Amino acid sequence: MKASRKKITTGWKSYFDFSARERRGISVLGYVLIFQICVLIYLRNYPVVFDPPNVKLFESMLSEKHNENVFVQIKQDTLFQFEPNRLSASKWVMLGFSEKQSASILHYVEKGGKFRVKDDLKKIYGLSDAKFHQLKPFILLPDSLPRAEFKKSEADKARGFSVEINSADSIQWDKLYGIGPVLASRIVRYRERLGGFASADQIREVWGVQDTVFEKISKYLTLKAPPILRKIHLNSDSLSVISSHPYLNRKIARMIVNYRDQHPFQSIDELSSLPLLTEENFRKLAPYLTTE
Repeated sequence: MKASRKKITTGWKSYFDFSARERRGISVLGYVLIFQICVLIYLRNYPVVFDPPNVKLFESMLSEKHNENVFVQIKQDTLFQFEPNRLSASKWVMLGFSEKQSASILHYVEKGGKFRVKDDLKKIYGLSDAKFHQLKPFILLPDSLPRAEFKKSEADKARGFSVEINSADSIQWDKLYGIGPVLASRIVRYRERLGGFASADQIREVWGVQDTVFEKISKYLTLKAPPILRKIHLNSDSLSVISSHPYLNRKIARMIVNYRDQHPFQSIDELSSLPLLTEENFRKLAPYLTTE
């Protein structure tokens, strides 16, 4: 019996018999626990003070959200009187234009372009006749301009001043009515992309040349016959060269290259049979084509 009790006592003591290293570890753990308990007690009794709500900020956020909602509701097809040369992008959007159209219009105005009469808005890319007639009563521009004279002096006009459209530089173009330095440079750049003007009517295609302006300057324009044009060689020019012409795009240029790879062009008339190329486009493009 005594032996059994001694054995039990010895077994329990073995659980509480620690080495010096173990006792140090227990001491450190005890200190850590005591520190954590103290921190928790401190935090529990520490008064927490919250900043008062910023009422003005909250009201401002609500107001902005409300304005955004209102803008979403009225931004499309909201008609109002407007002066197109002073309109912001958001206002153009409210009138029913896309963001891309609005950015293009602003870029045109910032570069020196100007809407002078109501009909000038017809030059906006993608603007349908129905949309224009819807906007026309709200445009704060005259229907037409008073008769304006050519910029040159009477003496110049008496001497028969004229501009040869395929050789004139931007300085000569700038002397014409309604053609500022920006538009003059744009005409020269477009001429280079075309490879020369085949007719004076092509000047109407330049972005910013309104019909009213062209009618004023047309009598001062001349064209040497036959015009010397840079040709597109259908059987040899690269895809990038063909697609760079204003009357073509990369898809049609790819069709031209695929066609000639199978059977070279014998005549430029063969091009008119290709899909995607309309009869009007072919007529305008024909003077710039060659199979040689």
